[in-house]
Amino acid sequence: MADAAGRTLPVGLGLAPFPGADRAGAGTADGESRQQKGAGTVTGRGAHGPGRETPRGTAEGGSRQQAWLQAARRSRVIAAVRSVGDLEAVQASGVGVVFVLQSTIFDLRTIATACRRWGVHCFAHLDLVDGIGKDPAGVELLAREVGVDGLITTRSALIRDAKRVGLVAIQRLFLLDSASLATAVSVVKSTKPDAVEIMPALVVPVVAHRIPFADLPPVIAGGLVHTTQELQVVLASPAVAVSTSAKHLWAQRG
Repeated sequence: MADAAGRTLPVGLGLAPFPGADRAGAGTADGESRQQKGAGTVTGRGAHGPGRETPRGTAEGGSRQQAWLQAARRSRVIAAVRSVGDLEAVQASGVGVVFVLQSTIFDLRTIATACRRWGVHCFAHLDLVDGIGKDPAGVELLAREVGVDGLITTRSALIRDAKRVGLVAIQRLFLLDSASLATAVSVVKSTKPDAVEIMPALVVPVVAHRIPFADLPPVIAGGLVHTTQELQVVLASPAVAVSTSAKHLWAQRG
């Protein structure tokens, strides 16, 4: 099967066109509303096999937060994808969580639709998505029309917007020096994200004794992890999981 741009997609996606103004059911491929479908399940390939319902948590904040965290803790590896072409590797790896780092709004919807059918939790790095505003309306579009589970951002205002519409909010933080660590902790206390992603991941085990994990939401370590040895070193830290774009690591388990 190919998408609108002629790219070959993994078998079984069965993607619908991008929703128009008359679409009544945001967030599902067949036009039914989340309320009508029963937000706790998606139909497709997953742990329960093709064509069965794959539990993925409800659309409401608490259950959705618990569901994606359970998935992240099971595999401890999060697939960081950059294109529709990465979907085949996602499907083969068995990961439970995907971070979409770069995309257009159209590619993001394709990826989110596939993830829903496979029982995989999909998060969009909103700062890097082309074709969507980095504002409250853009966040609501992600929730209602694209159907992602949550977003990743460095912007504190978007964290609040995401939580308001029921998306899981992950705040990305960069640890460059002691001052940036202090600032990051202060920001997180103010914005109260559901999780944080600390970049780069290889810094986390080195300065773990300085990171106040007990005062932070669940921590994801992301970036610069390319070998099995690097992955295991980071996973030995208190981080819940590691996000990486290295496809050969996606099937590994901590």
